[in-house]
Amino acid sequence: MVTRLTAWMVLALGIAVSVSLILGVSVPLANAKEEFTIRFGGGGPVDHPISQGQIAFKKYAEELSGGRLKVEVYHASQLGGIVDMFENVKLGTLTMSHAGTPFVSRVAPLFELVSLPFLFDKRERALAFVDEPTGGMMSSELEKAGLKAIAWFELGFRHITNSNEAAGSHPGGHEGAEDPPTGKPA
Repeated sequence: MVTRLTAWMVLALGIAVSVSLILGVSVPLANAKEEFTIRFGGGGPVDHPISQGQIAFKKYAEELSGGRLKVEVYHASQLGGIVDMFENVKLGTLTMSHAGTPFVSRVAPLFELVSLPFLFDKRERALAFVDEPTGGMMSSELEKAGLKAIAWFELGFRHITNSNEAAGSHPGGHEGAEDPPTGKPA
């Protein structure tokens, strides 16, 4: 089960702003007696909130495991872009990364649900949506692809803008606009 975390809890755990963190299902962390190294890739610079979350995650994971876990954090796309890191987690060459819904939905289409425009009018409703049962269904679909969501958190609200006129605040107010650069149609 994926747990919805409030913003302060996310930061306390060292996991910051994105939609999902991915961990390869085959990682033997439960009841592990041996030492294990987690390779945690990220796309932002060291001072970005996600990177700061990765650094905090490293600190807490190493402390709470009594030294059994070693966390190597790679910032600023050192291991490739988000798509590359997502693929490397699927292949098992990278233990952990974060990826937004445009990338996760390529292997688990139900994740596209949280990308629908104008679906939520309040943050609380969006967070409630990814709680059980919907979040569980989405996570189950991801596990079928060999990945595991370990947390949900937001990237913030998105806006539809253009240089010609006000985009409006209603569905359908963006006819003729180009698709976003995520490779997913608007």
